[in-house]
Amino acid sequence: MRVLKLLFLSLVVASAWGIGAFTPGIAGGGGGIFVDVAANNPAYPYLRYLLDRGIISVGSSGEFHGDQPLSRFDGAVWLAKGMQYLEKKGTASVAGDIQGLSQRVDSLEVRLGNLERDVARNGQDIQTLKSSYASLNSRVGTLERQGVSQSQGIAQKAQMAFVLGVTGVILGLAALAMAIFF
Repeated sequence: MRVLKLLFLSLVVASAWGIGAFTPGIAGGGGGIFVDVAANNPAYPYLRYLLDRGIISVGSSGEFHGDQPLSRFDGAVWLAKGMQYLEKKGTASVAGDIQGLSQRVDSLEVRLGNLERDVARNGQDIQTLKSSYASLNSRVGTLERQGVSQSQGIAQKAQMAFVLGVTGVILGLAALAMAIFF
């Protein structure tokens, strides 16, 4: 991790050192944070980033002097400030991450408790449904048995009514034939 921090800060210093190549010192003009760096300069957002984090500062003249070479003293100061910023940010970030994770764990515990209650309630509902199903299944069986016996009784009655009807017709025809012929 320390190697990454040093590499990052080296890149920051190298970038700041290279800024001189990109910002030849726009005198009087910037309209940005430095009087010699315009807000539309490609280096401006990086300078703003470093300034906001306290790694670089605006001099008393308000100029950045991007066209001047970076001294080893200034480079060492920027590098040390960058490392301090990263160390402070790392500690705050870890504390924030731990707090955020703690809140998420608490939230998950609450949700897990709710799920446990829901599962228990659903288990009870399933038992109730199983009982209802068994009861309904029993009633359907009873109705089916009654329906078979009733339909058998109805079929027998219909058959008997048909036989009696046919017998009645035959007897009526026989009586008519006797009346005509005798």
